[in-house]
Amino acid sequence: MPTMIGTYVWDADNRTVKPIQDGLIHGGVIKDDNIFNCCYMVQGFYSDLPHIEVSVLEADKIINFIDSNLPNISK
Repeated sequence: MPTMIGTYVWDADNRTVKPIQDGLIHGGVIKDDNIFNCCYMVQGFYSDLPHIEVSVLEADKIINFIDSNLPNISK
């Protein structure tokens, strides 16, 4: 579902993740962003300060992270 920003509706899935993943590779945070090493999700939130938050975690920590930090996704 689109996120409302004032009268503007922002589609979270229209943002590209390639520059973020490339930066994580270049910075040595992840080895590769192929389908065996990387997955991502996007959720939009309204903020007066435009920004991107990136969390990198192991696969077995994803569900706990969603439940703890992004309650709007799991409910």
